[in-house]
Amino acid sequence: LGNLGDADTEHYAASARAFGAAFPKASMIVMSHSAPDSRAAITHTARMADKLR
Repeated sequence: LGNLGDADTEHYAASARAFGAAFPKASMIVMSHSAPDSRAAITHTARMADKLR
C-alpha cells in the first residue's frame, strides 16, 4: 500500500473500489509501487486496505 503516513486509512478501501468502478474497461492497472498488473491489483489493494480499519 505504500507510505501510509498521510493516508486516509478509513476510506482507502472504498477509494480503491471507487477507482475500479470509475474505470471498468481498464485492463492494465499501474500502482505506484508495483509492476503493471490486471484488474486483480484493485481487488488486492482494497482487501489489504480493509485490514487497516
